[in-house]
Amino acid sequence: MGRRIEGDVQRLDIIIGEGASGARGGMAAPSDGFLDALRAALHEAGVATHVRRPGVPGLPDEDAALAPAIVWQAQDDALARARLLAMGAGDVTGPWMHPAEALARALRLARPTRTAPPGTTLTLGDLEIDLIEREARRDGRTLGLLQREFELLHLLARRAGRPQSRETLLRDVWRLRFDPGTNVVEVHVSRLRAKLDRDYPWPMLRTVRGAGYALIPAMQSARRADAEIGDPICARS
Repeated sequence: MGRRIEGDVQRLDIIIGEGASGARGGMAAPSDGFLDALRAALHEAGVATHVRRPGVPGLPDEDAALAPAIVWQAQDDALARARLLAMGAGDVTGPWMHPAEALARALRLARPTRTAPPGTTLTLGDLEIDLIEREARRDGRTLGLLQREFELLHLLARRAGRPQSRETLLRDVWRLRFDPGTNVVEVHVSRLRAKLDRDYPWPMLRTVRGAGYALIPAMQSARRADAEIGDPICARS
């Protein structure tokens, strides 16, 4: 395995890769001074390391998964490094790299990936809404929502595929039980749509004639919504 958590101790595998001296690239010696210094620094950071040799230079045994282990490359070999990364190596380091950078890369792999607690994110297709940070991302791109825009998107996402009337939005987003006689809803919908749908081939925020606004996360959902409400969905208006 690569990264493992054993109690409070984090563990990182270091695979001796190709690019060292010797025939066919050879093997880097585990006693290499740079490698020893890196392992010592990781130990001080609370990360236990295990050095192992693959059966073939640069490649691990089949029962030893490459990712997310780090591959130790004694000599700077860009082509070999690209091949290892393409195979799924967590990273490739060696004495040709600045010690601080090598340590930072190793620590990044040793630390477990932080995942959001259950119930703190809402996902609709390529849209992810972070309920803790009160932010949203589409296809990995942060939308940069203001408070009211986030609240509007959150409500539409919780009721995805169901048109929400202007009166409903005023009540549930603005906490108003009367119509203020302004275009505040239309303005915020327009701003949200610009952030959510710009540069994407599939617009998610739809205007439903005579019914309000709906968030449609996928084409299948859109066709289902069209069937349910009589095909009144306008793509961007």
